[in-house]
Amino acid sequence: MVLPRVDTNEDAIAFKVSQQFADNPIGVDFDPEDLICRLESGEDEKSIKKRPKIGKRTDTPF
Repeated sequence: MVLPRVDTNEDAIAFKVSQQFADNPIGVDFDPEDLICRLESGEDEKSIKKRPKIGKRTDTPF
């Protein structure tokens, strides 16, 4: 799981009360090999750290 990057406490609070967090509080899956390729290719750090919007998770135990 990759945690979202937030710059301030206000950003963190805004994310925690967002619909995106309500739909998916667990986070997104990622492929470590893909992440390495993106880093090595020089992709922008901000782009890499952006949490993809995958919608509501359906594989949660609750």
